[in-house]
Amino acid sequence: MEISGNVSNNMKTATILLIAFGALVMSLSIAKYYSVILAAEKLLSTAGQKISHWYKIHHCLMCFFLLGYIAVLLAVIFHIDIINNFMTGLIFFFGALFVLIGILLQRSLLLPITEQHQQIIKKNLQLTETENVTIYALAYLAETRDKETGQHLEKTTE
Repeated sequence: MEISGNVSNNMKTATILLIAFGALVMSLSIAKYYSVILAAEKLLSTAGQKISHWYKIHHCLMCFFLLGYIAVLLAVIFHIDIINNFMTGLIFFFGALFVLIGILLQRSLLLPITEQHQQIIKKNLQLTETENVTIYALAYLAETRDKETGQHLEKTTE
């Protein structure tokens, strides 16, 4: 019987440590997540306002999970039986909702960034073309003024 009691105490201690560590990680995540919300709002002008609403809902779910960690931790410490089938189902439902909103937020954040990246690539190509046209125009101008300089520029280009 004593071995069973030791195992039970060890499991309880491990459970308390896991839940406490999970609550700590969730607290740190909530603190860091606020900076993510601010960065998303700055990065995504008009689209950011729509996404910002979902970030705030996601942030609230994180706070809800933190409260869940604390409630379960207290229940384990004080031997309160609150984990029943409904509570387990509720935890899994909100967990799935939390993950879904996180994935949708990532997708919503990446689409405008991808579009902005494509616009930057297009503008860089335009700048390169403009630079090449300018160089050729200057070379042509130099060639029309002085034949030797123009030939020198052509040889250098080759």
